Amino acid sequence: MTMIAAGDPVAAIEHAELCLEICKSNKAELFEHFFAHETRAKCFLAGQQHSQAENARNDAKKIVESMRQSVEYLEGQLKALNGLLRYSI
Repeated sequence: MTMIAAGDPVAAIEHAELCLEICKSNKAELFEHFFAHETRAKCFLAGQQHSQAENARNDAKKIVESMRQSVEYLEGQLKALNGLLRYSI
């Protein structure tokens, strides 16, 4: 994002792509992957690369959907556990 502020969208895109590669190679958490894709989208927009920005946004959206499904599953498990606890006291 600093490179965008400095008026160098090409360098910004390079740094954003590197960030995503670092996330992948280090098996970073989903939040880190989301922010890498979000940053890529912003950098592509700054570089007037709209289709790449849309693709990066779509990648970020997939992560949000994955996280949403995980949270819904966990909430269901917690609800079931609450029910078990009510009957065991």
